[in-house]
Amino acid sequence: MIAKREKGHCALFLFVKKGLLLAAALGILLCSGCGNSSVSSLQWRFPLHLPAGSEPVWTKPYYEGLNDKQKEAYREIYQLSDRLGTETISLGNKLSAGEVLEVLEAYYKDTPEHFWIVEGMETFWMEGDNAFLELRYLFADEASRSRAVDQMEAVLDRALASLRSNMDDFTKELTLHDWLIKQCVYDRAAYEAVLEERPIQGMEASFSAWGALVEGKAACAGYARAMQLLLGAAGIPCSYLSGTGIDPDTGRSFTHAWNVVTIEGKSYHLDSTWNDQGTWLVQDGQYRFSGEGEHYISHRYFNQTDRQMALDHQDFAFQGCNSTDANYFVRQGLVVSRLDEAEQAALVERLTRIGMEQEQPLLELWAPKEVQTLFDKLVHPEDGMLYQCLKAANQQMRKKVFQEGQAVAWYQEESGIITIRALYEEEE
Repeated sequence: MIAKREKGHCALFLFVKKGLLLAAALGILLCSGCGNSSVSSLQWRFPLHLPAGSEPVWTKPYYEGLNDKQKEAYREIYQLSDRLGTETISLGNKLSAGEVLEVLEAYYKDTPEHFWIVEGMETFWMEGDNAFLELRYLFADEASRSRAVDQMEAVLDRALASLRSNMDDFTKELTLHDWLIKQCVYDRAAYEAVLEERPIQGMEASFSAWGALVEGKAACAGYARAMQLLLGAAGIPCSYLSGTGIDPDTGRSFTHAWNVVTIEGKSYHLDSTWNDQGTWLVQDGQYRFSGEGEHYISHRYFNQTDRQMALDHQDFAFQGCNSTDANYFVRQGLVVSRLDEAEQAALVERLTRIGMEQEQPLLELWAPKEVQTLFDKLVHPEDGMLYQCLKAANQQMRKKVFQEGQAVAWYQEESGIITIRALYEEEE
């Protein structure tokens, strides 16, 4: 059966200004390329237990894109947040209101380590040409933050413990990406509140690394900031990118956030939120996203090029992400072009490994060309290759692990991704 699913998309937390309301758009990308420059005084300052030979890499590309006066204001804001300062700070008359907003945007995008900050709820106002700012935090005092830092360190240590010293950067990225998705569920209530412009009181953490890593619930901003922390701690340059997501089924658009990573010197897009498939339910003849329960992990948005990402991500500056060398499907041998004997054998081997290890029975393939033709060949009702492969995998495992008579499969024509959801024999 061929089915489409409804995605569990997400929204980037929108800035809400108190005092003088500033409705300036904050969609300006402040850097070009996928820079991995670091600022030694602006980084994670708490101890981490890293695998042997690993050194953290903390990127601050948005800071690097500011002018000198803006950088000075950025450092003042960073230092205020770093010590949980609640006093009003004066940024003087050096910056216009628009320039201050650019500084705030840069600060929020660059600093997942300040997981105690409540993004967008700062008080910012102008008195004449002078700019003033007050910050607000998830934790009311240093004692509370200290306990939170201990919790965050424990979570990061647990995630980093899944890495091995002989892993290459691609494998480290894949391991931490999948670890995060198993750890976190998508906060649909927070997403809907932002989408409907309702207050988010009580849901602020969902837009921070704290929500994703410690509380285990986040919107897209929380996923993206968690990936920044995890990959940065593992020595992989990772920055935050925002734009607009487009639902391919409905065409609906909404603010969204994801990451740009650097693997083996080349840059790629990584969207862990959209790779978190949640659970699916069959409703009205369609396989629909549920968002609760056991997670299914996709890799559709794992190390994509600018042009691949632009199919359903818009309003972002291209990042120089042009290589497919570390694309998930390329690196894992999941690109299909003919579904000949060799590709069929590879499919059987993959299904056998999934069944032997009792992994999630979700398999994705990338068909850069003629995806519909290949899909039809795969699921033909009489002699479809998929059913032959399921039978062959069962034979290799010497027991009937997968149901051979049915599976759920669909494809997306624009991206060329074919998704197969096999069914274990014990599933109803």
